[in-house]
Amino acid sequence: MLDWRYSDEIGWGFLLSETRPEYIHGRFIERIMLKEEVTDPFGQAIHYERVLFQETHFLVRYQHPHLEIRNAPRSISTFLSQLGRSFDFTVALTPIELDVMRLLSALEKQASSLTVSRITIADMAVATGVEAKCILVGERDVRRHLRLLTANRKFRITSVWAGFALERVELSVEIAAEGRVIICGEVPDTIRVRFRELVRDATVSKPQ
Repeated sequence: MLDWRYSDEIGWGFLLSETRPEYIHGRFIERIMLKEEVTDPFGQAIHYERVLFQETHFLVRYQHPHLEIRNAPRSISTFLSQLGRSFDFTVALTPIELDVMRLLSALEKQASSLTVSRITIADMAVATGVEAKCILVGERDVRRHLRLLTANRKFRITSVWAGFALERVELSVEIAAEGRVIICGEVPDTIRVRFRELVRDATVSKPQ
């Protein structure tokens, strides 16, 4: 990564803030040039360029999960491409899958309070060849109504939204099966470390 530092000439690159044998913490910067057009009161078109800097904060760790992306922008394709390039394409980047309810249960054991206000259900069998996707939403904990809705049908929980208190900090979190965890609020480093361990333990399939 040090060989691919950000520069104005290239328009993209890495800026590392901390490097240790166990991890690398930094940002990937990408300069984006936007060409825009406005029309003045006389009908003349005026063209100008606007410059944006897109930042991807990342943490590469020796331990699983090996890559953590924070506050990810809408597209991270350039970052992933250059990350693979910095490792000489000797590593494969694959998404993880989370057991949503396992992570939620582990979080509840650590939190002083936890309320689930939304559950997204997918692949719920309704009839032969027919499946449903639905969302349970409420001001109170909706988990008590999950069995009433699903009965004895097969289903899959793809995401939950919960409010919780941990280390005397009130936060809310979205946990998604595709490996996404969004925590709303000011997150202390100690809680960030806790979630990293929760994600590791709730990963459905781990590399050998």
